[in-house]
Amino acid sequence: MGKEKDEVNLTDINASFVISSFKNKEIRNNPSMPARPLLPPQGADHIQTESDLSNTISTSTSVDIADVDSKSTIADDNTKRSSPPQRKAAFEKYRDLYLTTPKIKHRKPVFISEELREQLDEIARRLGNKGMSASGFLENMAIHHLKEFGEDIDYWRKM
Repeated sequence: MGKEKDEVNLTDINASFVISSFKNKEIRNNPSMPARPLLPPQGADHIQTESDLSNTISTSTSVDIADVDSKSTIADDNTKRSSPPQRKAAFEKYRDLYLTTPKIKHRKPVFISEELREQLDEIARRLGNKGMSASGFLENMAIHHLKEFGEDIDYWRKM
């Protein structure tokens, strides 16, 4: 009898469930995040949900997309470089603006997604100066953003 309890029937094990339970590490890293289902959606229900979601997103952001398209064409015109010396000059300007190691006196934690943190770390390590980190990169971006939009933010705050 004791032997029957110890035996495991491998046909009853759902491999996708076991694998997805190991992949569900966001809950351990960020407990306030809503739990993701351990089992992936199956069949037509999954396809229907995706199409409903894409329809909702496209209808709710149609006005915003028009604004983004007009801004992205302006950005594309400014970022296209015709020669390597121009590209190098643009990189030097970008590096001076965002990738210099800042002096942070009183550090405080800021929470971002793991994927974004990995991307910022890679940019900081590959393109930045010695000692550059993702937090320094974020610090520089925030400083530039506040310089660029500081007056607008003050105005919007008073609205």
